[in-house]
Amino acid sequence: MPTLLEDAQDVSAAVRNFAASLRDAAEPRDIYPMLGELLGTSRSLTAVFGSISAALTDHHPQAADDQGNPEAGANAVQQTLDRLREARSLAVQMEAALDQALQSAGTIALRAPAPAPAPAPAPAPQSPRYVNIVFLQGEDADRIIETITLHDPNAAFTELAGYDCGDETVEAALENGYVYDRPPIGQLDQTLTRDVYTMVYNPFMGHVGLYREHDALPDPALLGIEGPPSHAAPAPAGAVPECEVSRADRLGTPRVNRATYPTRASLRGLGA
Repeated sequence: MPTLLEDAQDVSAAVRNFAASLRDAAEPRDIYPMLGELLGTSRSLTAVFGSISAALTDHHPQAADDQGNPEAGANAVQQTLDRLREARSLAVQMEAALDQALQSAGTIALRAPAPAPAPAPAPAPQSPRYVNIVFLQGEDADRIIETITLHDPNAAFTELAGYDCGDETVEAALENGYVYDRPPIGQLDQTLTRDVYTMVYNPFMGHVGLYREHDALPDPALLGIEGPPSHAAPAPAGAVPECEVSRADRLGTPRVNRATYPTRASLRGLGA
């Protein structure tokens, strides 16, 4: 048959489990009903302290210590009753505080949490822009086209790449508007690609153009640039580096005066 001690043990275990569960799974919507249950528990706890005090008082005459001393037993009973009265007083205060908390919690209206902001769309990848390196027509273009068709297209790329003076070429293209989303290709034009370069040529119209991706770095070997030998002496302090345009000189590439061409469309014969 269950005893009062077993009931007290069950209450203790239930409160411990309840406290442990609250640490991990407390839901705001459950706070109000939980406070109501705890308020009822505090009232029962106040009654428990009163019942224990009454039981001790009833058995006060039989109290003694382990050595059978009635006076010592009576003193222990009195101290226990004093502490129980304090505990009951605190339980009454706890009951009043829980009652107020329950009333306040009853006025809380919980709203659904705001949805998390949608992640910003990833920026669309930008297509490379192309700058014009050189545009040839007439005999110069015919010679390049002959190299492409009868010999080695790579040799044509190497020669045309000699016009690429790096930042200087890019700045000139930006100033003059020779910048494109893609290399301009007209009717009957043919294209070749090597490294970051695209060559557009037309054997029928007799013109050749070389274009490079704006921010791309060409293969140094394609430009005829070789690193200095390991035994080369360091450059003296204050020496001015050789201008990049000298690559065209080393390759023997003829110069082209771009100012003589009024518009790209007119050179292609495509109209204004």
